[in-house]
Amino acid sequence: MKSLFCTAKFAKPNCKYGNSLFASLFAVGVFCMTPKVSDALTMPTPLNIRAGFLGNITLSGALSGLTSYQSGKYFSGVNDNSYRAEIDNAIISIKKYSGIFRFTMLAGAYNPPSIFLPFVSTGARVKNSFGPLLQGYITIVPNENFNVMVGKFGAIPGLQAFLTYLNPYVQHGVLGFQEPLVSRGVQLNYNYGNISISFALTDGFYTNRYNYLTGQIIYHINRSNAFYVQAGGNAGNSSFAEGSQGPQVNEDIYLLAYKYHNNDYSITPTVLFTHVNGASQLGFSKSQDTAGFSLVGDYHFTSHYSLGSRIDYLSSTGTPNSTGMNLTTFGPGSNVYNITADPTYQDKGFFTRLELSYTRVTNLSTSLGFGRDMNGNKEFRIMEETGFLF
Repeated sequence: MKSLFCTAKFAKPNCKYGNSLFASLFAVGVFCMTPKVSDALTMPTPLNIRAGFLGNITLSGALSGLTSYQSGKYFSGVNDNSYRAEIDNAIISIKKYSGIFRFTMLAGAYNPPSIFLPFVSTGARVKNSFGPLLQGYITIVPNENFNVMVGKFGAIPGLQAFLTYLNPYVQHGVLGFQEPLVSRGVQLNYNYGNISISFALTDGFYTNRYNYLTGQIIYHINRSNAFYVQAGGNAGNSSFAEGSQGPQVNEDIYLLAYKYHNNDYSITPTVLFTHVNGASQLGFSKSQDTAGFSLVGDYHFTSHYSLGSRIDYLSSTGTPNSTGMNLTTFGPGSNVYNITADPTYQDKGFFTRLELSYTRVTNLSTSLGFGRDMNGNKEFRIMEETGFLF
């Protein structure tokens, strides 16, 4: 049966493989953590508050609910139903942007769905993933070109944001299952002209073991075009129990992306590759890989109406129904296809959007698919999200 809380990703296995990854990353000159870059809903101007000795801080957030229908409800043991309604965002963001010492806090309730995972309650999602404090970190800014982040923050690699209202779609896509979402640790950021570089040492897929190294380079060609190069890997060997993503805790990950945007639309193609070394102590003797592609678009017809869309694909090595690692949740050797469309209406802080999503799987392993018998190879979902941003 599929894991209920595969909501983050985690680091990589043995030191020998880790060393080869680090050598290749240093060869290209970068490791890092990156800001998420998906276009999304337009956030209103945050509220500015004078907070005494803290100086000026900003307050913003989101409150939204989600209703859904799915054609392939899951095994009854995970309490998954065809129809569901949940609060998916009740978030407060507090930030201090000025001075040498700054901070960011993102707290509340959240429940972003993923296209091929069972629905869970918002309370269970918060309890079993990152807790009510989703992000909390300080930023030391000695000058305008360099800063250091310490604490709990959004992870690299990956261009997909964790919270729904920060993406042009509601559900996380198939590539997101291979990427860390929130990590704890230290991140260094440096800007030089059109180039931004980041390097981080964190606990990767929220393992609480600080042995995951990640890096990123962003080349801004101009205000409309940018290239992203990201990579990460585990310098040690984490047990699956130390993260919520199974074998991904020990993966090496490489990601290339390009983004074009103007006032009316944006498009972001992404290519991803991951490798997980075999580890006999964890029960897997053979290494396995995944490869994937995603194309995300967002088109604004008017100031109120827009259309978010995504096409993505992920494949894994291995043989179906074998004892290999299950990197896609559908078994070794499986392939996952998804297409998603999100017509959206927004008026200042109010928004509502409908998501239509179709997922198909080939080379499915027995009892790892959709439906009550867990053997379905396709699923259709309809979601409606409505809420307020402030």
